[in-house]
Amino acid sequence: MVANLESAVYGEVFEIGKRVPVSGRPVAFADDRELPGSRGHLENRGESSIFNPVFREAQAKAPSRKTTDALAKKQEKALELSKSGKHDKALAGLLEVLKAREKAQGPDHPDALDTKSHVASEHGMMGNHDKSLAVYREVLEAKNKVLGPEHPDTLTVKHLAAREMSLLGNHEEARNVYGQVLEARGRVLGPEHPDTLNTKHAAAYETGKIGRHYIAVDDYMEVLEPRERVLGPEHPDTLETKYQIAIELTAIKNHDEALIVYRRVLKDWERLKGPEHPDTLSAKNQVAFSLDKLKKPDEALPVYREVLEARERVLGPAHLDTINTGNLLAEALEKLGRPDEALAVYREVLKGREKTLGPQHNDTWATRRDIDRLSK
Repeated sequence: MVANLESAVYGEVFEIGKRVPVSGRPVAFADDRELPGSRGHLENRGESSIFNPVFREAQAKAPSRKTTDALAKKQEKALELSKSGKHDKALAGLLEVLKAREKAQGPDHPDALDTKSHVASEHGMMGNHDKSLAVYREVLEAKNKVLGPEHPDTLTVKHLAAREMSLLGNHEEARNVYGQVLEARGRVLGPEHPDTLNTKHAAAYETGKIGRHYIAVDDYMEVLEPRERVLGPEHPDTLETKYQIAIELTAIKNHDEALIVYRRVLKDWERLKGPEHPDTLSAKNQVAFSLDKLKKPDEALPVYREVLEARERVLGPAHLDTINTGNLLAEALEKLGRPDEALAVYREVLKGREKTLGPQHNDTWATRRDIDRLSK
C-alpha cells in the first residue's frame, strides 16, 4: 500500500468517488511516523517527556523495572499481532497493558498514554472509528495537560484524531483540525518538516472532499514542491501527492492534464512497486478512466481489461475495486457499440455487487437497470 497515513486512507477513486483501501484497513493506513513510539516519531519529538514535571512526579511512584519491561514486551507482542492483521487479538493485548500501566503508573503517565494511542489506532483499523476518535480525544486531553498543546506528541494525536473524523465522513471538521495542527507544526517543526507536509497533504484531501477542488489542487502543489526537494521525486509520499493532484484534476474535469500525471505516477509505481501492486493498478485504472472521459473508449478498453484481470488475481472477483473496474469496462463496451459483450460483463458485475454490497444497494440496482436496458 501507499506509504503514508493519509494515502492509505485515500485508496482508489472512480470518477470523483471514494477510494476504497484495498487492504481493508481504514487507515489510510496508518502512517508509522505518526504513531507514538515509532522510530521516526521519536526522532521528530521536541522537548523530551522526561523533563516534564508531571512525568517526574509519576517517575517517583514508578513500578519496578521488571514490571515495566514485562509490559513493554507485552505491548510489543500486541503490535506484532496488529502488523499481521490480527487486530482483535492486538486490541485485547493492548487493553491489558493499558489497564496495568494505568494502575501502576497512573492514567496520565506517558507510557499509559502511548498504549492508549495504540488502542485508538486498533479500534480504527477494525473499522470502529467512533470509538477510535473517542479514545484519541481522551489521549489528546491528557497530552494537552501533561505536555502542552504544541508539543510534537500532542500534535501527533490531534492529527490522528482528525484522520478518524475524516473516516467518519466529517470532512469539514477534519479539515479544521488539520488546519490547527498544520499551523502549530509550522511553528514548532518548520514549514518543510515531513510531519508538517504530512498534515498539509491531509488538509488538502479534506478540501477536495468538501468540493473545493481548485483549492485542493493549489494546496497539493504547495506540498509537492518541498516533497520533491526534501524527500526526492520518487519518494512514496511525493508520488502519492502527484496521484492526489491527478484525482483533483479529474474532479474538475481536466482529464488531459490528469492523464499526463496518472501516466507518470503509473510508470514510477510499476518500477518501484511492481505491475500488480494495488496502487499501481489504481493508477492504471485511472489512466483508462481518463482516456474514456476524453472520448477514447477504444484506447481505454484494453487497459480496463488488463486492470480487471490483474485485480481478479490480486484482490479477488468480489472486491469492490475489481467490481468497479468491471462496471467501467462494461460502459466502455457500450460506447463502442458492443452491447452483447457489455451485457455479459454487467451480469458479472451484478453477481459481485449482490454478494459484496447486498441486493438492495443503490449500485446493485443501477446494474440491474443497465442489464434491463440492454436486454430489451
